[in-house]
Amino acid sequence: MTLDSAHKEKAFENDIVQGFVDQKWLSSPNDKGYDPYKALYVPDVLAWLKSAYAEQYAKFSKRSDADEFLLNVIEEALKEKGTLYVLRNSLTAIGFGTFRMSEIKPEDNRNPIVAKRYKANILRVVQQVHFRTDSKESIDLVFFVNGIPVATAEVKTNFTQDVNEAVIEYKKNRKPKPTKTSAECPLLKPERGAVVHFAISETDIQMTTKLDGEGTRFLPFNKGNNGHAGNPEATKTNPYPVSYSWKEIGKKDAWLGLFHNFAYVERTVVTNAKGYSVEKSTLIFPRYHQWRAVTKVIADAKKRGVGQKYLIEHSAGSGKTKTITWTASQLSKLRDENGNAYFDTILIMSDRKVLDSQLSKAVLQFNTKEGLVKSITAKDGSKTESLVKALVDGKRIVIVTIQTFPFAMEEIILNEKLQGKRFAVIFDEAHNSQTGRSSARLNTALGNVGTGSQEAQTVDDLLEAWQKSRLRPANVSFLGFTATPKHQTMMLFGRLKNGDAYDIAKADSNRELPVSFDKYPMRQAIEEGFILDVLQGFTPYSTAWKLSQKTETDKDSESRVDVKAAMSGLAKWKALHPTNVTQKTKFIIEHFKRNVASLLNGQAKAMIVTSSRASVVRYKKAFEQYIANHKDEDNIPILRLGIPLAAFSGEVVGKDAKHPADVVQDDSTAWVNLIKADEKYTEQSLNPSVSFGQDGALEKPLTVTTIAS
Repeated sequence: MTLDSAHKEKAFENDIVQGFVDQKWLSSPNDKGYDPYKALYVPDVLAWLKSAYAEQYAKFSKRSDADEFLLNVIEEALKEKGTLYVLRNSLTAIGFGTFRMSEIKPEDNRNPIVAKRYKANILRVVQQVHFRTDSKESIDLVFFVNGIPVATAEVKTNFTQDVNEAVIEYKKNRKPKPTKTSAECPLLKPERGAVVHFAISETDIQMTTKLDGEGTRFLPFNKGNNGHAGNPEATKTNPYPVSYSWKEIGKKDAWLGLFHNFAYVERTVVTNAKGYSVEKSTLIFPRYHQWRAVTKVIADAKKRGVGQKYLIEHSAGSGKTKTITWTASQLSKLRDENGNAYFDTILIMSDRKVLDSQLSKAVLQFNTKEGLVKSITAKDGSKTESLVKALVDGKRIVIVTIQTFPFAMEEIILNEKLQGKRFAVIFDEAHNSQTGRSSARLNTALGNVGTGSQEAQTVDDLLEAWQKSRLRPANVSFLGFTATPKHQTMMLFGRLKNGDAYDIAKADSNRELPVSFDKYPMRQAIEEGFILDVLQGFTPYSTAWKLSQKTETDKDSESRVDVKAAMSGLAKWKALHPTNVTQKTKFIIEHFKRNVASLLNGQAKAMIVTSSRASVVRYKKAFEQYIANHKDEDNIPILRLGIPLAAFSGEVVGKDAKHPADVVQDDSTAWVNLIKADEKYTEQSLNPSVSFGQDGALEKPLTVTTIAS
């Protein structure tokens, strides 16, 4: 690094520090006061205890070793329980009593002691922190809450470098334990030390919660730029594209909220490459759009109260399940200044079975009270009785499926015991079919009786019927989470651009169309690497056929494909009728195994988009037949094909999926006899063995999904 570039980097580092100071942070130009053995900024730890627990500290300080004793108690708690636990929960020191190491802003004014402790919080950013006891290396910035490190940052300038240089520095030089014989660095140890590590340049921010050498995975922490990745251009008021990191995230309430209401440790059981079940511990920290969406919803609910609508339009790859988890958890804790809950129950409509477990475990870390989350399942006997009891008892968070949701809305609107109670209803994306009986119940509850017979419906049909009813209970706020909102979704959950409610009863006279409350677009998700642009790898059948034809030009030029192999593999396609999918199925699976299976650490998936729902039925049966005929491949983890799923709306009559040429020629075509002309096929009937919901199925090793376009 040249002298000039080092000067620019230091200037940018100083500007970051000044940005946090403007948010009423304290700052230190060096690490005097930092103990690298304990990973504590000792002066702030003691200052917090003296201020927040003045009487206890005054009595305890008569001991000659009082300060060292308290520091050791905190250090041991960090080793045993981790940083998040120490920040959120009470600790006990013999002779001193119980105490907490930070205090989140109270929701109401009922407890002046808690309010006083909140004001006593000390936020500090320290420059050039020497984090190892066996070297003179230093990290550019470390952020502390009451002397406990919660974040680090390596700063690079775009003058000669970029954010990738900071990422590389973390991977190569910021290992918790560089060698087997070196001392372990508590500041960098996952869960024990800083919760999150930021790589920062003037235009880009990347983050990670686990430093693991070359295996460290960084995620973007950027706002997005007009639908794309990155950040908005600099302005006079925001001199750097990353100014939001201190102007928004650096605000006292926002910063403390990140570690009290967002970050948590997720422990899950996963299947490794050898097929064994192992427990995986992951420290979860929100991406910027997740934090933004949740905080916007909470702020708006405080401002406008109950009876609002929110459309959270977040692309696939956005982490919607976690965003829903954070939203539900924080809505359940929302109180007015007198301590009254804004919502008596948060009702989540979702078919993601993983949501129940994840939500319960996450909420328990934010609130230690057991039983806050209730999932309505057949295990409890009658779903209706279980649902009514949960709502009447005021369970804080209740999860229902699409089949149960109409019953829930009927109870909310018509049950006298629930009159006066307030609810937030969260709609998660779902595609399972909906029975006419359930839909009729919802229409009855919404005053939409007599609209004709109720056919089997999807969620979209259900929402459309609800939209037409134009009745919105004043005691319910509705939140819709989706990647691809349709017209009725926008009408139901959208708002005007100024944030005001969209009056669906006057929709015909409204000139302005509703918009999403918060948006994380697909283009940004693609550019940030969370999802693939499927159009980049889309190959129509006609194109694949053409690849097999050798032209005069090909004879004299280097071909981009192995023409001989292409002709051998694709010539069979040319002679086959398009509706006979056996050879196509073999081609797709063989291509997947050769070229795709090893990607994404062996967790790659495949999606087959067909031209019709009838084709979905045929492909589903063909894939099942192929897998049944190749069971030996399941012994090889990376080739394990998992469970093929079918996804489409409505139903397909068997005769529409049959073809005159359906004749069993050998074992590979035996699937044609599995299609019965008089049978009706739906998502549920085609996926009978899937008891864990489609989300769970997609966690299986290599799942193939067929979808009707």
